[in-house]
Amino acid sequence: MKTKTRSDRRTLSSSLSCEVLKWLVGRGQSQVEIARLLGVSEAFISLVKSRERSLTLDHLEALSEGLNIPLGAMMIKVTDRECKDPETKALMDATERLILKADALSSLLKSKVKNEKK
Repeated sequence: MKTKTRSDRRTLSSSLSCEVLKWLVGRGQSQVEIARLLGVSEAFISLVKSRERSLTLDHLEALSEGLNIPLGAMMIKVTDRECKDPETKALMDATERLILKADALSSLLKSKVKNEKK
């Protein structure tokens, strides 16, 4: 069995990468804008769309910063699925609230650290 390298562990699945692109296009971003946000070529975006390449966690962080959306909140939007089971829906709603609170706290701490450095 092949041992995963650090970069392998940071690579998203091709299906999640496609979901991210679909979400961005659904928000009105063009392929050119997406490539610019990620700092990659339009050809790379085409490869991701065709599932020949995948995005990485670094790409997600760049999107999060470029769109000014906390990473956790962004991933909730990307992976939003309709849950029919009430228990699963309640769990997903609670998870979303926790992630949004964690994102808000993270942003607050980052801004506090930034202000202390000044």
